[in-house]
Amino acid sequence: MTNIQAYKSATFYYMSGTGNSFRTAVWAAQELNAIDKTKIIPFEKADLMTHQASTQNLLGLFFPTHAFTAPWAVFKFALSMPNSKSTPIIIIATRAGAFYPFPLPGMEGTACLLIALILMFKGYDVRGFSGMDMPSNWLAVHWGMNKEHAEYFYDKTKKELKLFISKISSEQRVYKSIPSWIMGILLLQVSFMYLIFARLMLTKIMFADETCNSCGICATYCPFGAINMLGNKNKKPYWTFSCESCERCIAYCPKKSIQAGHSYILLLYWIFYGALGFIPVKIASLYGVFKTSLPAMLLSITYTLTFYYIGYWLLNLLCKVKLFAWIFSHTTFTKIYSRYNQHDTSLNDLKNGTII
Repeated sequence: MTNIQAYKSATFYYMSGTGNSFRTAVWAAQELNAIDKTKIIPFEKADLMTHQASTQNLLGLFFPTHAFTAPWAVFKFALSMPNSKSTPIIIIATRAGAFYPFPLPGMEGTACLLIALILMFKGYDVRGFSGMDMPSNWLAVHWGMNKEHAEYFYDKTKKELKLFISKISSEQRVYKSIPSWIMGILLLQVSFMYLIFARLMLTKIMFADETCNSCGICATYCPFGAINMLGNKNKKPYWTFSCESCERCIAYCPKKSIQAGHSYILLLYWIFYGALGFIPVKIASLYGVFKTSLPAMLLSITYTLTFYYIGYWLLNLLCKVKLFAWIFSHTTFTKIYSRYNQHDTSLNDLKNGTII
């Protein structure tokens, strides 16, 4: 533990799906042992107008990296923070560490840098920021990491946080991962397309299979209120465009009923981009829409999101039929994937936060 006198109080805000960013905030708070208490608060419960605007109150933002930048919800949170003169703040972005078969670091890209620029513009004193490797948790795409491999990243991050907090507490400034900024800037187009398009598409691939018992845990604990329970008798979760793909639902489902519709994605792609995709393209070509790339991109995004919305409605309708529900749930990789969540973190921890 570090003996800290620079700050009298601390308030850490977090966005966390499977517990990585929450646990990182907890570990950082545990290093602030000279402070009586550190409040650790989820974004959705933050009362930003009441936090102390003081040079002796250390603020912190903890969040995951999505597509080499900060999630859309984090940008909205930072933009909603009130202007504040010289209030110290730190920024930690957890990034996807991997183990294939040896440890590989993640890359936060512009996640810290862009949020820091927003807060500096609002008058905050950004004392430091850094990416921290935590187990990759994109469970709709890959296997969940086992405990042994996860512990490697936990130990690594604890050591890095100890040094980071020690420097911040002695009033040093710490701005880490310049190579990651450079890569993030080079990949800005990827990040931008994710924020305005891909994140919306990803909300429309999730469904509950035939083992779902309508417990509603996924909807109750969704940090964005993005899941509605639909149906008369056997209600099933339905994901809206408010979803941020935080993976909390799939990670903590007690029945492992939540799946990503991999076969559904292929089917939708071939129907609406193959069989029907020529229609809007032909019309656009006739009217010269493709003379510049921007109209073409906007048309493609609008067309794709419209049919993902329609296709997702059809998926949920078909899943009410036992045969189709069985087919979809047995043609997805998530049926056999192991699930990951930060093993010291419960759903109640994520929903309510804590005080250290």
